[in-house]
Amino acid sequence: MDLRGVFLVLLVAVLTAADPLDEEGGGSEAISRKERFLLATLKFRNERCQINNDRGVCKSWKECWLLGGRSVGQCPLGHGVCCSVQYTCGNVTSERVSYFVNPNVIPSYCSLRVNVYDRRVTQLRLDFETFKLDQPTISGANPGANIYPPYLCNNDTFTVSSPSTGLSGNLGFENLCGENSGQHIYVPVNATTGSATVELAFHLADRTQYSGLIQPQWKIRITQIDCCAPDTKDLCAPQGCLQYYPERTGQFESFNYNNGNGHYQGYLNYAICFKRYDGVCSIQYTSTGFQLAANNLMNSYGTAGCNLATTDPTMPNSQDYLFIPDARVDPTGTMDSLFCGDSIRNYTTRTSAPGPMYVFFHTDGLAEEAMLGPEIGFQMRYSESGTGCYRTNWING
Repeated sequence: MDLRGVFLVLLVAVLTAADPLDEEGGGSEAISRKERFLLATLKFRNERCQINNDRGVCKSWKECWLLGGRSVGQCPLGHGVCCSVQYTCGNVTSERVSYFVNPNVIPSYCSLRVNVYDRRVTQLRLDFETFKLDQPTISGANPGANIYPPYLCNNDTFTVSSPSTGLSGNLGFENLCGENSGQHIYVPVNATTGSATVELAFHLADRTQYSGLIQPQWKIRITQIDCCAPDTKDLCAPQGCLQYYPERTGQFESFNYNNGNGHYQGYLNYAICFKRYDGVCSIQYTSTGFQLAANNLMNSYGTAGCNLATTDPTMPNSQDYLFIPDARVDPTGTMDSLFCGDSIRNYTTRTSAPGPMYVFFHTDGLAEEAMLGPEIGFQMRYSESGTGCYRTNWING
């Protein structure tokens, strides 16, 4: 029996114990009140809820109080309250929805352990409502590769680790830093043996030693996803996707894009996925910002422009690119799958490739902006469509 089951048994025992009202002739009214309380607890326990910008889980007010949470409003039909629970350094959570927030006085190391006891939960979604760490920087040489080290998180880092994924590198990044408010990531979990654990950790530089660094802030919403549950199935991401957008239209951007003022990190390799709706056979991406390194700044697409390995350390090549399968760029008519430089900035790129809808972002282990161009990232709007679905139409114009 998990902790929630133990709590429910104790709750039933307390509520069915002798009550002074029973001895004073008020027993039937008291029992009815208890039954209604238990029914609300059983029926609405752990349903996700949202009141304005606050999110949580429907619980009785007593259960919310015992968890140290706060009520942000009433759940549907007034049965229970929408309970928002926040945790900070050194805490443990097993709630379906909870928050990891920075304390007022922030230590150099701060971690939260997320326990999953429901075997039906297969993913965690981490929404970075606020995420502000020091920017990635270029620091020192890159031994064994070249003399042009990439942008890395040299001061502050955020990492994710679990027995299912190992360190964050297996998710497509070693760590994250910079400005990532509004971003999200998915973490696979495997609780089929009874439980699973994920560790979220911040390692922060000493602000007394490096006074010029920004003050770190974070508020991360953690959602445990059961892909069969009515309230979370729409959030369930395809396997292998670090990011997933279930809406038919929306916007996405690279980590630390920061309104075009940031830099992307080296050694990234992750997929961004989109839900394919019935009747949809194409998706278009319109970039509002796009600037990656490139080998050929005039022809920044394809293998020659975007994906050449460095063989001479004094003459670096770039392998930074956004992969959009089987894509055509309007209005230039360029058709390829690898894009870098500023090749699709302010342009619309369309694809009707079969199968899952996705792009993936790959960055290498060097940065030489004087020769290969700035390493800023991308910001794009996307929209799915049921028209423009045959590549032969594109070829024929």
